[in-house]
Amino acid sequence: MTAEIVIMNKSAVAMAADSAVTIRDENARGKIFNTANKVFSLSKYAPVGIMVSGDNSIMGVPWETVIKQFREELSTTRCDTIDEYCEKFFSFVDMFPFEEEAKEQHMLQVASFLFNDLEEYLDYWVDDRISEKGAVTDIEILDHLRSQIEKASLSFVNQSADIGILNEDTLNQIHNQYRNELNNLIDAFFEKYALSEENKNQLCHIAIHAANVGPRASGIVIAGFGEKEYYPRCRHHEVAGVVSGKTIRFENMTGHCDVRTDLTAAILPFAQSNEVATFMRGISPSLSEVIEEALRDVFGEEGDLPRKMSDALVSVLGLQQVDHSDFKKILGHICQGAYEGAIETFRKESRERHIDPILATTAVLNKDELARMAETFVNLESFRQQVVLDEETVGGPIDVAIITKGDGLIWIKRKHYFRPELNHHFFKNYFRNYPYTTLQGEQHEHIDQ
Repeated sequence: MTAEIVIMNKSAVAMAADSAVTIRDENARGKIFNTANKVFSLSKYAPVGIMVSGDNSIMGVPWETVIKQFREELSTTRCDTIDEYCEKFFSFVDMFPFEEEAKEQHMLQVASFLFNDLEEYLDYWVDDRISEKGAVTDIEILDHLRSQIEKASLSFVNQSADIGILNEDTLNQIHNQYRNELNNLIDAFFEKYALSEENKNQLCHIAIHAANVGPRASGIVIAGFGEKEYYPRCRHHEVAGVVSGKTIRFENMTGHCDVRTDLTAAILPFAQSNEVATFMRGISPSLSEVIEEALRDVFGEEGDLPRKMSDALVSVLGLQQVDHSDFKKILGHICQGAYEGAIETFRKESRERHIDPILATTAVLNKDELARMAETFVNLESFRQQVVLDEETVGGPIDVAIITKGDGLIWIKRKHYFRPELNHHFFKNYFRNYPYTTLQGEQHEHIDQ
């Protein structure tokens, strides 16, 4: 996991991320390294940056490699908007020369997740059935598996039609391309069940549609200024992989934000963000959910209070059962209204007392204060994990960058894997294609590695 944040006001963008990355083997054993780079300049010349969360590679290739190759291809080109940078970047990912083996592995991995879930669900169902009835027949198991295949087919086909990237013709081509490999995988997972060819074909079909909607492995955040944008913008995409020359990606609108005249500041946490949300709201999101659920259980329309009140009043007044039902409904509506009003007041107070004052201050912070604020928020997530009995999946050095319209991306803090004073050639080569010869040969120790 990771902790990342983008903080924006009208003049600048601050981007910060920790350095922790968790590596796991096939047995889910893991080790955490505090050496990962997650923040990069997307262009050597334009004021735009990019952050990576979740899986630090795509189709077996590190995101860092893909990003830096894109940067070379982009060269001195500047885009009018941040959205154009996003489209150019993902078009580049579409055409990246991933190995055929990686493409096949991605497809089989998606299918394995799906088949494993079906198999585990079936095992739980069998155990429950035996607990209830003492036995279950092979025919019952097969019938239930087939019904689950039908449900999964309907679910993934509908999702694929609603949000998928690939059209039906392309999906059919992929189906034909990987049919044999998928059939071998199906035999490995469901060898003890007498699945028909139709069932196997359905499972192949489901796997292809599942690859068209996920699973979403990496988060990509692109923020900064386009050439025709004078206020900063941020875009967040969740990426699953590349299938048939198309990046399977989805816009996460909670991470989309445009600073404008009536929205002068924004604080956008990504990945692990519980401590940022606690600071902003004045209460932990998990605790807030517990409180709201407890209040709903007591005061909600189906809660304990309207039920107990109606029971007590009906008993005292000696009402008939039909009147009892009507009375309970009336009390339920009254209590539900009171519950919703209390929650609305609670959220309003959180915004007025905590969120709005912080955003108002953020709107007028200068560049170094924005950077310090971003670093502090990531430190909050890291410190929390240091004092609880959990894996420290947030930690290590924090990289911090500031992006402004005029200065571009400036590193405030950046870890190097080498000693800059011994590698002058690196800095000379960084701007080797820069069109202005007056800057060639200068050292730029703040730049991306």
